[in-house]
Amino acid sequence: MSENWEWLKAVLIWIYYLSMVIVFSYMVYYYLTKVAGLPLPPI
Repeated sequence: MSENWEWLKAVLIWIYYLSMVIVFSYMVYYYLTKVAGLPLPPI
């Protein structure tokens, strides 16, 4: 039972960090396109 909880916590941590990376990269992309005005292709 405890092994399943450890696996579940590991998966949730991975999902959390992955979502943080996605949000951060989207914020950088938004900043470069809207503020700096770089002609980057749309996602």
